[in-house]
This record gives sequence, structure tokens and C-alpha cells, in this order.
Amino acid sequence: MSGKSYTMKEMKAIVEYLTEHRAYGDIKGRKMWMNLASSK
Repeated sequence: MSGKSYTMKEMKAIVEYLTEHRAYGDIKGRKMWMNLASSK
């Protein structure tokens, strides 16, 4: 795994976002990560 390690709080926020937005298949796409970042 490359990049930074996430804290438990960050990992929980990512999982919650994926669940709420049903974005399971989009995790490799930049758009989903940009949307996640802007939703905070």
C-alpha cells in the first residue's frame, strides 16, 4: 500500500461516505475521492 496511513477516524469517515453514497465501485476513481474531500 502506498501513500499515507489513515487514522481510525479517517477510515471510519471513508467507510461512512462510501456507504451513504453507495460508491463501492468508485474507490479507485479520483472523482469519488475529490467528492469525499469536499464533503468535509
